[in-house]
Amino acid sequence: MIANAFHRAFMLGSARRINPNGLRARLTINGELRCSATAGDDHSGVVRAVAQLLAAAGEQLQRGDQILAGALTHDAVGPGDVIKADMQNLGELELTLSGKTTRPRRTGAS
Repeated sequence: MIANAFHRAFMLGSARRINPNGLRARLTINGELRCSATAGDDHSGVVRAVAQLLAAAGEQLQRGDQILAGALTHDAVGPGDVIKADMQNLGELELTLSGKTTRPRRTGAS
């Protein structure tokens, strides 16, 4: 089920308990705030949906499983861009892209 995440970027950190309700995320590219969002307060629907999908495949959620349920923020980036993702209570990540790929067309901020 994680195969659909390969075309996107995501980060996982050390496991620790947090309350994701109202978690704020900010995405800055080259010093410009491109988007920000706040997580909802009820994640039970997502957990139930994942549990149902797994049950249909004869599997079940296990303690410690991590559910990638979508992005709070996203925007197009390209070679040379400096990207900073700041997740309240989780920390931040900054990286600079390199390479000679074609920059995707920006479709707008979330």
